[in-house]
Amino acid sequence: MASAIKKCRVCGKEYEACRSANRSAGVFRWQEVACSPECGAVYLQKVEESRGHTAPKRERRRKAVEHIPVETVAVVKTDEQAVDSNAPGKDPVEDE
Repeated sequence: MASAIKKCRVCGKEYEACRSANRSAGVFRWQEVACSPECGAVYLQKVEESRGHTAPKRERRRKAVEHIPVETVAVVKTDEQAVDSNAPGKDPVEDE
């Protein structure tokens, strides 16, 4: 394919741009406007800012951990404690 000499829209450097037959609508091709992917990213960012299409920054959010004060924690008896509280000193199962 034929190539053309273009001027980078970010740094002004001249570069050899390759013309591709594979053009998809709505896809940004940095080769059309910039000499490198880095300059292409800068150019695209400036265009998006001027159009008001800023990409939302992703923030990592931690799950909120609910801290429960010790005073509000209820004491739960286990099965062994419940048996002991029913008949102190005796296990009801041993009577059978």
